[in-house]
Amino acid sequence: MSLSSRRGSLQVGSYIEPEEVRRSVVHAHHADPVEASGARHAGNLLLLCKLHHDNYGGQLTRIGVTTALQNNTKGVSICFGEDSQVDGRRIELTISGTGEVVKLFFTDQHVEYWLSQETTRD
Repeated sequence: MSLSSRRGSLQVGSYIEPEEVRRSVVHAHHADPVEASGARHAGNLLLLCKLHHDNYGGQLTRIGVTTALQNNTKGVSICFGEDSQVDGRRIELTISGTGEVVKLFFTDQHVEYWLSQETTRD
């Protein structure tokens, strides 16, 4: 589901609420690069802000993400406003070289699809 179709669940007044801002700030990163035959489906996509896409995108790999998802089975819930909640998992990946930790949230549906595509390649 795209962010624009979930507008009602976005935090009212947040910097990312306006659609035109989301288009310029949110980037889709392919863990397996498309130019190297990486898949174009949700089992290969991470949504990152432009800053993190530029700084860490190339270091976020399918193997790293898949391993973190398999090792972290504890669910979390993210609340948007008073009436909206999204269930999923939060994982942490350490960037080699800098030691910085990147925290990523996956909805339950994205976790399920991502892991189902682990051995499936387009």
